[in-house]
Amino acid sequence: MYVKVKVTPEAKRDTLIKRGANIEVSVKEKAIRNLANNRAKEMVAGHFGVTTKQIRIVSGHHSPSKIFSIETDK
Repeated sequence: MYVKVKVTPEAKRDTLIKRGANIEVSVKEKAIRNLANNRAKEMVAGHFGVTTKQIRIVSGHHSPSKIFSIETDK
């Protein structure tokens, strides 16, 4: 399954908001050394009840708008 995620780094608190088919994630980490992306993956994994190994970034590694691929158990 593919999910469109908008990540905002350096926020005051970590939040995850589902808006229709899209997800908005705010993380405390800075957008350096992949810190914000890793925290966003953790939060999305918790939301869908999967491990972080089941999630990968398909596109948008260097932009706020990303597409995550989530492998769900069938």
